[in-house]
Amino acid sequence: MKHFQNNNERLKVLMVEHHSPGNRYVLELAREMKNECDLTIFCDMRNNLQEPGICWKRRFYNGGKGKAAAILDYGRTLVELEHEIRTGHYDVLHIQSFKKASAEMKLYEQTRKYYRLLVMTVHNVLPHEPAPGDTELYGRFYRACDLLIVHNDASKQDLKDKFNIPDEKIRVIPRGLYTTYSVDENARDNDERVHFLNFGRIRPYKGVDILLKAISLMDEKDRARCRFVIRGEQYPKLDPTDYAALIREYGIGDCVEFDNTRVPEEEIPKLIGNADFLLFPYRKIYGSGVLLMSYTYGVPVVASDVPTFVEGTDNGKAGILFASEDPEAMKDALLKAMDTTSEQREDYRAAIRKIVDERHNWKTTARSTVGAFREMLGGAPASERADLKAIEQLLTECAESNYDAFAQNGHADPGHNGPYGCTDTPVRNTAHWLITYAHLWKTTGEERYKTLALRFAQYLLGEQAKSRSGAVACVESGASDHLNGLIGQAWVIEALVYAYETFGGEEYLDCAVSIFRSQCFDEMTGFWKRVEPDGTELDYDYTLNHQVWFALSGLMLLRHREDEQIRRETKTHLKRLRKEYFGIHSSGLIRHFGAMKRPRKDFLSLYAKQYVKYAGLRLKVFKPRKVDILIQEEGYHLFELFGYAHIKALKPAYKLFDRKDFQKALAYDSDADTLNRRLGIAKPGTMNKYAYGYNSPAFEVPFIDLMFHGEVEEEKILTLLEKQKELCYNPETKSMERHNADPATLTARLYELVCYCDRCRG
Repeated sequence: MKHFQNNNERLKVLMVEHHSPGNRYVLELAREMKNECDLTIFCDMRNNLQEPGICWKRRFYNGGKGKAAAILDYGRTLVELEHEIRTGHYDVLHIQSFKKASAEMKLYEQTRKYYRLLVMTVHNVLPHEPAPGDTELYGRFYRACDLLIVHNDASKQDLKDKFNIPDEKIRVIPRGLYTTYSVDENARDNDERVHFLNFGRIRPYKGVDILLKAISLMDEKDRARCRFVIRGEQYPKLDPTDYAALIREYGIGDCVEFDNTRVPEEEIPKLIGNADFLLFPYRKIYGSGVLLMSYTYGVPVVASDVPTFVEGTDNGKAGILFASEDPEAMKDALLKAMDTTSEQREDYRAAIRKIVDERHNWKTTARSTVGAFREMLGGAPASERADLKAIEQLLTECAESNYDAFAQNGHADPGHNGPYGCTDTPVRNTAHWLITYAHLWKTTGEERYKTLALRFAQYLLGEQAKSRSGAVACVESGASDHLNGLIGQAWVIEALVYAYETFGGEEYLDCAVSIFRSQCFDEMTGFWKRVEPDGTELDYDYTLNHQVWFALSGLMLLRHREDEQIRRETKTHLKRLRKEYFGIHSSGLIRHFGAMKRPRKDFLSLYAKQYVKYAGLRLKVFKPRKVDILIQEEGYHLFELFGYAHIKALKPAYKLFDRKDFQKALAYDSDADTLNRRLGIAKPGTMNKYAYGYNSPAFEVPFIDLMFHGEVEEEKILTLLEKQKELCYNPETKSMERHNADPATLTARLYELVCYCDRCRG
């Protein structure tokens, strides 16, 4: 079975949300969506959030200016938004809100060819106070969208009834429960009365006047048993009603506390925590964030029986419902609430917990959202993929077999750099395993995986802190440096960035940046020179894939940190790589040391050594297995492409990938049979020691094919995986300990499969 890249790659999503950072819904959703896709949020200029794993584009006009300046500023916003859409290569454009609907809708429709899927989360089917023409305006845009997301069945039915939207274009995805609010355990005051709270922005549709009328219908004795708090910002242009005057007119000031100003964030826990019931006398509503806020605190509700609340309370199990727009019915509901026993209130709280567990989980919301994107694009769910199941079963088996020892040591077992026989520190393999355990935590939710991954991250921080230069010691002895070349540093940066993207923690990025900056860049050659942990400067790392991986680590950092030095160095190297350093043999085999066509004096020695080796092999003066250069290149070919596949994921328009020689390199090992014959796997004694025993095709081909070939053959991946297990895997010890020089490192390199799994899942 073939799986196509445009259906199974990690989707690139641009979310437009002008309310951020004030919109908690978007923040909560984004925290989980970042694990399912590559997420960029085009948001308010005042947004100072630093949520890891999310690319923030702080561009939206934020108001507070004169009319002319506001128009100019908003026009600038639209120009920048259009540029982002045109140049961002996004799969999905996901609209959360409009600042000016007519202008933005037109922009999204005009840029339609620059993205694959237009999605809108319909928080309100129509604005709360619709203007003339809004029904036609919104209906036209809804029909132009590929997918509409709503939070309840009532909104879905409204879309179908009002705008004739087909059922298959609508997905009901309940929103998660707010986690950014904390409960104030000391919120309750000494007042013995029953406390009712009406909270949130005051608008006519929310029915505050209905509530006040219902209170006025209560007799004096009942009013003495309760206290009503009405808090929320009121905008006179949207709701000119003088509620304070109504309270005086009804003579209910003895039990009603009214404040129509904004509630500071820090007051919310005490305000809701002090309430026995939250009140929702709404005339209409499509979805209520305040209802979920009440569920955050386990507070039952008294709500009108509009469809959203009937559905949201599980038909009244989370509180008491009454006939909407009927003050008399609301009065009866209030009296019923006042007479509830402690057992009845506990039943309400139990119902709330059940509703939350079944419907309101942000991880589920995010996965359902990205799953809906993928479904509309025609992708098969990751859970149904036989190759992913086989890969993640292998990852889990090996992770479990090492867990206890790793947990006891606080780091992974050191290897000795595969066939090179160096004495390694635990740093390299700990970096690899950090990624594997972090991935397993994301897919299983098992906290012990997270705990171990975070311990490994702290271990890397501790090892880097010992350094004078900022570099990390990956090798103790037996090599030309203690770095494992530039690639040793790149692998640590890769792991720290993954930790940051998964768990947050600016200290991981700080450490990764320090490691990158420790190496000395030469502007003339576009190469980095090696700098030891003790500060000793060495010559260039001539192995081209080491230079490429180090540049790649810079691209990883630039996703989350704007750093002019990293950007300049990375850009310069990639430019020189594209123009002169990438090289292949006539067969398509990638040259391990690149193509130094016009060597400076710095490269003359390397150039001469390469020439002698290649010439000697062609003339049969040297035996390939003794000199190793061609055997090495055969074994490293896929690893070279694996690094370029990562660059493709971060820099898809990189022009090197369009060159004929690069395309020839991609075609070199295009099928499993040819690959295996070339690597000599018929007998362990003839097997290329740099391939399945070190740079495993089974670990690297899936991601290469996904990124470069536009499709992934499930059978091919399974064949390579079975061949890897047949050659190297011991099912009893759950380790890659057969027919290779370094079982600890080969098993750790299973982590290379994580990028494929992440991209397919998200």
